[in-house]
Amino acid sequence: MNDYSFIITGSIEAGKSTLCWEVLKYLNQKQVLSSGVITLQNEKKWFYIITEKVKIPFEAQETDTFIPIGQFRIHKNNLTRVLNSIHAGLDSKFIFLDEIGPLELQGSGYYPILNAVLKRKQGNILVVRESLLNDFFSQYPQAKAYTIIRVKNHEISSPFKIIKEQINQHFKT
Repeated sequence: MNDYSFIITGSIEAGKSTLCWEVLKYLNQKQVLSSGVITLQNEKKWFYIITEKVKIPFEAQETDTFIPIGQFRIHKNNLTRVLNSIHAGLDSKFIFLDEIGPLELQGSGYYPILNAVLKRKQGNILVVRESLLNDFFSQYPQAKAYTIIRVKNHEISSPFKIIKEQINQHFKT
């Protein structure tokens, strides 16, 4: 079991990505090399590519190539950029993958890199919506060894404390 890999779960807009952001800030303070992607949302959704420290559009415009999923049209070229960044960062101490969802269960989205991430010995922080967790474990049983962190109603202080303690224990800080 990897004592510092986590699955952050909760309902839609529970605060999962906010928790990821706080963990990333903490890892940056500790100078722990991290990579991957966090999904940010204000009036639009964004991919935040950790190694590049840049946010790029999640949703495609009318003229962009896209992958349809529910109400979203994921910008295909930007997703490819995210996947390339994750692949380049596989040796990082932590990789964030936010948000694993229906696309990955259908063989798209982060799917091309997900098995490589799950095989790593270093830390991973995966975000999986609560309603998809059982399907995710059925498809990726190796992830059952991860510590599950549940976020409810934007209450992130307790989950953050759990993650922080495990990170500190692993890195002996």
